[in-house]
Amino acid sequence: MAGFFAAIISVGVILGFMILIHEFGHYAAAKLLGVRVEQFAIGFGKRLFGFRRGETDYRINALPLGGYVKMSGENPMDTRTDDPAEFLNHPRWHRFLIAIAGPAMNILLAVGLLTGVYMVHYEIPVFLDKPAVISWVKADSPAAKAGLESGDRITRIDGVQDPTWEQVYQKVMLSANQPLDITVQRGGSSFEKQVVPVPVTVNEVGSAGWYANESVVVGNLEKNMPAAKSGIQEGDKVIAMDGKALPSIDTMIERLQETKDKPVTLSVDRSGKQMEFTVQPHLRTDRNCPAGRRSGPGKGLDSAAGTDFGDQLEPGNFQPATHSDSGWRSDHAAVR
Repeated sequence: MAGFFAAIISVGVILGFMILIHEFGHYAAAKLLGVRVEQFAIGFGKRLFGFRRGETDYRINALPLGGYVKMSGENPMDTRTDDPAEFLNHPRWHRFLIAIAGPAMNILLAVGLLTGVYMVHYEIPVFLDKPAVISWVKADSPAAKAGLESGDRITRIDGVQDPTWEQVYQKVMLSANQPLDITVQRGGSSFEKQVVPVPVTVNEVGSAGWYANESVVVGNLEKNMPAAKSGIQEGDKVIAMDGKALPSIDTMIERLQETKDKPVTLSVDRSGKQMEFTVQPHLRTDRNCPAGRRSGPGKGLDSAAGTDFGDQLEPGNFQPATHSDSGWRSDHAAVR
């Protein structure tokens, strides 16, 4: 419930800021061109509070569902005068600039925010920029049927030479049920193969069943669930399960599907210190479980030892099946 109210408040704050920027565009253009602004309002209805400065009443109204800038003489039904500060007494190009100033401010806001985020702090999984060296192949997947193995490097895919994992995932996701010609390097030799990605998720994006060496990092924990009770903490990097390395989150999903509710030993790296925890996942039969979903490389990740896993899991499938639940969600650890 607290999360619901937090979401409502967040939406309100974001919409309010966007409305403020939009209306400020109209206001600034009107002032610059000599149009008198009577009201600058956030919300509609009764005035709650505000202040007056010069000719303008700056106000917050009762219904926070929008905002407006009221200019003198903007209503064609009002009695016209010769006052040069009235909106309709200005030339058409003035009125046009005032009208588009609001949307223009929203566009500038979007460009400015994205530019700032990318310049200051833009996180992506590190593996997406690395050469496409396969860390793990899912059993019975298109990659497995093509004979690909862990350690193979994809040196060409659909005409792209020496692709990164980001390029490989993009090609695969857009090629469901379509053959992809690839060149694979294994040891000192190279050979040609063809894979046909299978459609997964409700959007039917392609999946070849090969995976990069990703970091399995605990993103957040559910209280009173096995992971939290065992002592695992947010930010822990899970490096092995029952003594076997975990190259990707998909590997963990596969193994948890096999172990079901049997206790598993997780080897964790916590700030450079190696630790081990024994976790016993809960078995659930929730038909609406989000079964380890993801829709692309590093996106929509909601799976680790302790979320909801279906018995027959492809990334993005929602299978009505018994699944393990230990109570955490995972994030990718490394960023560029």
